[in-house]
Amino acid sequence: TNPASPKKRRPTGTSGMSDAEVIKEMDTPAVEATRSYKSWVALEDGKEFTYNQKYIKGKEGHDWLLRKNIWRRMRYRRENKKMVEKMKSDTVQVAVDA
Repeated sequence: TNPASPKKRRPTGTSGMSDAEVIKEMDTPAVEATRSYKSWVALEDGKEFTYNQKYIKGKEGHDWLLRKNIWRRMRYRRENKKMVEKMKSDTVQVAVDA
């Protein structure tokens, strides 16, 4: 690769999704039930909250950005858990077949 012209890669996951797609897919009750989101809700306006980046309580758009970030992590963990379970079952099946 040429360092003078680096290619921009689009990351996978919810960051590549539109807000409308995220809203449609998001498990809002699960996001709102997290310790992180509950701590955010309890903050006073103007206070800073850090969850992978800084959010300011009461600042326009920050509640949505935090929800989206929490959901992105939840979705990643859920998908990884499914993948691990599938790999385990595939391994067991291979062992049974052998």
